[in-house]
Amino acid sequence: MKVCYTSVFIIFFSALFNVACSSHQGEGDDGSHLQLDEVRLSFYLVSAGKADSTLPQVNYMGQSLQLRQPAIIGNGDVAAAELHSPTSIYLELTPEGGERLFESTRENIGHQMLIMLDDEVVNVATIQMGLRANMVITGLNEQQLSKLLITFTD
Repeated sequence: MKVCYTSVFIIFFSALFNVACSSHQGEGDDGSHLQLDEVRLSFYLVSAGKADSTLPQVNYMGQSLQLRQPAIIGNGDVAAAELHSPTSIYLELTPEGGERLFESTRENIGHQMLIMLDDEVVNVATIQMGLRANMVITGLNEQQLSKLLITFTD
């Protein structure tokens, strides 16, 4: 049964986060080199609709979303990472991070969740089930993959 859940989560996240992302380029940056700084990875529950001035807001694909605080998981919750494909990464969370993700997603089925790398929204998806500690995030560009691998591998 554990193998089945792992497969479901990998398939779910592969489908869920299969959106190509544009890389953020600063002024004077022609994108010809990679910046290999550590990245801040965060998963947030989000609210859409009437604005609440107490919640931080982000825009994604023309939609204004409010980040429900605090983040569900962050950098400290990632136990391991490895390249999965040229556009995807496999993440394994710590037991505590996996449990927090599971509880938050189980309690918020039908609501939206987003993944952010630094201040860039990677994707927003509707939660379909309680998610556990193993996942594949797809649709990443070379710079995002490099930053994630440098941040989460020894």
